[in-house]
Amino acid sequence: MDRGGPDVEGSAACSRLYLEEARNDDELRAQLVETCHLLQSRFLIRATGGNVSGRRGPGEPIWMTASGMALSEVRPDHLLKLSPSGEVLECPPGHRPSYETTTHVAMYEASDDARCVVHVHPPHATAYACAELEIPLLTITAQVLLGRTPVITLVESGTDSLGQALIQAAREVPDARCFLLKDHGLILRDSSPRAAFHLAELVEETAQTAWIRAHIGRHAPGS
Repeated sequence: MDRGGPDVEGSAACSRLYLEEARNDDELRAQLVETCHLLQSRFLIRATGGNVSGRRGPGEPIWMTASGMALSEVRPDHLLKLSPSGEVLECPPGHRPSYETTTHVAMYEASDDARCVVHVHPPHATAYACAELEIPLLTITAQVLLGRTPVITLVESGTDSLGQALIQAAREVPDARCFLLKDHGLILRDSSPRAAFHLAELVEETAQTAWIRAHIGRHAPGS
């Protein structure tokens, strides 16, 4: 079996289905699968970590990846169907809900506009989360498109307490779309699976740029 990851450069990243708004749950599930594959192909998550969910709108069912499955291996029939409050409506045989379900539900509760939630562990952004530091917005792109990345501290992952902490942080910083989870990674929300994937890439690029800039120093070549 080929473990090198899916070929997403031409097919998934540029597919018509991925670029358009999902008209039904089947299209949404296909978009979520493509997002899962893209996230792992860009090394924003490794092994069986991370999870992705999506919905077509407020009050609509949430489709979410199962626990303990590599995102690169996710197919549409692997996704769980959840109620807006997180109750399991459909679960594929041999799979179980992610313990991050309550966290995803909280992100949707905090934003009617959210259509996709992504939880990943990109190394540079996660390093800032571990240090309990928001990611410095050094570039114009980050300042315009990313904005603040509040840090959620002292809350155990996958608990109702974390969900409430996220809702509180979203109320305090209403423009924030990405939240750093101390000693864990990040969780973000956006208007579509495609937008959420692009935001995840921007978060890690911004963190990497800030990390490199912090280590250049005054005596770097060319200074």
